[in-house]
Amino acid sequence: MIRSYRLAYTDSLLAAFGPRGARARWNSEGTILVYTSEHPALAALEILGGWEVYTTLSGYHLYRCTFDEALVPEAPSEIDIFDESRTRAYGDAWVRAQQSAVLKVRSVVVPESYNYLLNPHHPDFLSQVELTPLGPFVFDKRVERLIQQAKQEP
Repeated sequence: MIRSYRLAYTDSLLAAFGPRGARARWNSEGTILVYTSEHPALAALEILGGWEVYTTLSGYHLYRCTFDEALVPEAPSEIDIFDESRTRAYGDAWVRAQQSAVLKVRSVVVPESYNYLLNPHHPDFLSQVELTPLGPFVFDKRVERLIQQAKQEP
């Protein structure tokens, strides 16, 4: 079994895994995916990768997802993870094809690590992916200070 983790700015399991279609690395605007990471630390780094858009790092909750490795395909290694047009096209096609409820992809923040994309509209999603709330997630105050300092620099 594989475990992946999601940091969400909500304490609601439904909201944390609810439909959103904002554009991201592996999906175009309107294509619904939920991003998770192979470790809570990677999930935190993925959040920090977009630090400029967040007003605060407080209020996050951590969730664990558990699923069978045998049911999880991996995005082809030939896809350049830094080419957003290719990754979005692949992710959009994967969602439309309904091939699986989970897809393994390399992280851009830490390319030696993996994220797991969840398709909450896949017909087997609820039977194949176990979702567990783990409670509040608190970023270290030093990280928060670094972000605030970076925002104040010209």
